[in-house]
Amino acid sequence: MADRARAERIPDIVARGGVRQNRELAFGGAAIGPEGFFDIGVSAPLFNRNQGNIAAARAEVDRAQWEIARHKMELARRFAAVYKTYQDASVTATRLQDAMLPKARKAFEMYQTNFSEMAAPHAQVLLTQRSLGELEEQYTNALLAGWRSAVQIDGLLAAHLSE
Repeated sequence: MADRARAERIPDIVARGGVRQNRELAFGGAAIGPEGFFDIGVSAPLFNRNQGNIAAARAEVDRAQWEIARHKMELARRFAAVYKTYQDASVTATRLQDAMLPKARKAFEMYQTNFSEMAAPHAQVLLTQRSLGELEEQYTNALLAGWRSAVQIDGLLAAHLSE
């Protein structure tokens, strides 16, 4: 755009031609009638270097570049927030699956075995069963949050690639 504005300071050659009706009265009171004309001219911008249009074109280019940068930063901000949610959900799910759920299952099985041998109260079996169920629910919620974030990341990347 700035190149075009710089090029516009080259002189223009203007040519016009045509037929027009001349209603001017000649000697004797009759109208002259139709007449043809042809004009050729050259506009030479001796003192006009088109500085205003060049500056406006440069400003438009700068504005477009800043808009691209703003769009990239907005996309990065949105991606960072979704990626953090994905990462948190992944860490939580891994911790629950690898450490907490096996221990909770082992405790529940132990109390259930002890209850069947009449060595533990039924309330303790129910308490460990409830704790196991809550941990499994947290694990499922973490997996759900991770998959939702993965879908959002995929959508952000697809939107970015299509632009």
